[in-house]
Amino acid sequence: MVIGWLRRTLPSSLAGQLALGTALLLLVGVGSLVAWTGLRLQRAIVEQAEHHLETQAFLLSSALSGHVERITQAQAREEVSALVALYAQGLKARVVLLDRSLQPLARSDEHEEEEHRERERPKGPQPATQELVSALAGTEQHAIRPDPETGKPYLFVASPVLSRGEVRAVLQLGMPMAPVYAEIRRTWTALLASGGVVLLAGLALSVAMARYIARPLAQITRTANAMAQGDLSRRARPAGPKETRQLAQAFNQMADQVQETLARQEAFAVGSAHELRTPLTAIRLRLEMLQEHGLRDPSLTARYIPEVLREVEHLQRLVDHLLELARLRRGQTPPRVPQDLAPLLYEEAEHMAPLMERAGIVFQVEVPPHLPSVVANADEMRVVVRNLLDNALKNTPPGGTVTLEARPQNGWVAIAVRDTGKGIAPQHLPHVFEPFYRAEDERGRRGAGLGLALVKEITTSMGGQVSLDSTPGHGTTVTLRLPATGGWQHSPA
Repeated sequence: MVIGWLRRTLPSSLAGQLALGTALLLLVGVGSLVAWTGLRLQRAIVEQAEHHLETQAFLLSSALSGHVERITQAQAREEVSALVALYAQGLKARVVLLDRSLQPLARSDEHEEEEHRERERPKGPQPATQELVSALAGTEQHAIRPDPETGKPYLFVASPVLSRGEVRAVLQLGMPMAPVYAEIRRTWTALLASGGVVLLAGLALSVAMARYIARPLAQITRTANAMAQGDLSRRARPAGPKETRQLAQAFNQMADQVQETLARQEAFAVGSAHELRTPLTAIRLRLEMLQEHGLRDPSLTARYIPEVLREVEHLQRLVDHLLELARLRRGQTPPRVPQDLAPLLYEEAEHMAPLMERAGIVFQVEVPPHLPSVVANADEMRVVVRNLLDNALKNTPPGGTVTLEARPQNGWVAIAVRDTGKGIAPQHLPHVFEPFYRAEDERGRRGAGLGLALVKEITTSMGGQVSLDSTPGHGTTVTLRLPATGGWQHSPA
């Protein structure tokens, strides 16, 4: 119930919660400091008044010590009364000289008119209060209590009057506490005002800091909402403290990656549709021809059926490559085991040799009988090697040379396919591993542009690296580097 009430009562915004939390801390901190300081100053003011009155009592008792023995004489009594009245006027306090039985010997207010007194003055000896008892014992003492005559708070101090080392009388000083309390009130007022100013300044600063922290977060939220509505061009502006700037930068990086991913997906979808449409169109046209003229002209059937089968085969390869590419990007890989790739490379070379010979291309194989083992899947490696050799075959003119080579290399196994074709222009090199990408002069050639993209996905999923070097007019070299078993400790040269 309390938690629910707090949730309904507390601000919901981050800025409000930060400001409220800081305000509470300031209130507790400043309030505690003001209270502690005020109590210390209040005690200091009272102690100062007590010390001042005790000092004056000691001085006056010392001055009266020579007159106590002669107090019964009229002249001495007048001198004592004059001295008591003078001190009382200077101190603005009541001064009473008492004998050991606490009978008044002299009073500073003994000539005060009766109508000026708020209460009737007690007759006979003074009550044996704490400070008087201590003074009779030879020590000074003070006490704060209501005055019996006025009923107002007074500070009373009693000091022994000594003569020949003995207590002959007791001097009592009484000072109203009103001036002391007034000073305490002024002190508290000043402290509370100062604390209020500090608190208000702290609150203003806390609100400004809360907004300084929360404003960039609100801006990131607005940017995220705009992106959710489809405006992927929006970016957050780094502002505020270091953490919010880092958050905005990370958000912008994420937005860039999302936009790039969506652009790749769109391009992938467009490319897939384009590549699928070509064989489907060819199949549809040939089937329409067979439907219209196949019965009357059997030669059309003999001509178009093999072409349809080739288009279906091409379509099957395209779909297989698309599915393989999608599977690899989802992180789904087939079982892989350590194996020597040399036999597989010889097998693929033997498969491609007739095609190379038919195209008038010199095919060289530079693979040792054995290679260090790599963790791989044989079917995936066949796809990789066959795609590389197929690309080299398509891009090498008759009389050219295609070379398949493999060698150990500092804990890695390097596999390279080199051709002497026309090469790739520099502006196309950054894009050759993108799906469906083909240079302008290759647009008319058969193929979906998925071969090198599939090669890269398979190689990187095995922890390997792939690179392409090409010089226009001199040919292209594609190199794979796969980590040999136990050979992760070296980088490829």
